[in-house]
Amino acid sequence: MRHSGSFELAAAVTPSGAGTVDEVTATAVAMSPSGPVSPGDIWTLTVNAGEYLYTVQAGDSAASVAAAIAALVDNASGYIAAGEGSIFTITRLAGGELSVDLAVAPH
Repeated sequence: MRHSGSFELAAAVTPSGAGTVDEVTATAVAMSPSGPVSPGDIWTLTVNAGEYLYTVQAGDSAASVAAAIAALVDNASGYIAAGEGSIFTITRLAGGELSVDLAVAPH
């Protein structure tokens, strides 16, 4: 049996949370992990006084490490972070000082 005609599809996206970015004062830093990515290595990102640790898994690349670190920071209050390829960006929503350091402890 064959039918012809048209149909309409409606979709809605309901956000699970909300946030405000003060575009005048928000501070952002972009970083790109470089060097070898070896399983068992611990990458530590320090953002102001907070530390975020990621242990490299087998099969990880610089891009997957960047995404994992961004996800850790993105869960912290007052910050948003996103990874794109091997680059991740951290934004402090309220602006002000944004001190960032990335270190690797080899396995």
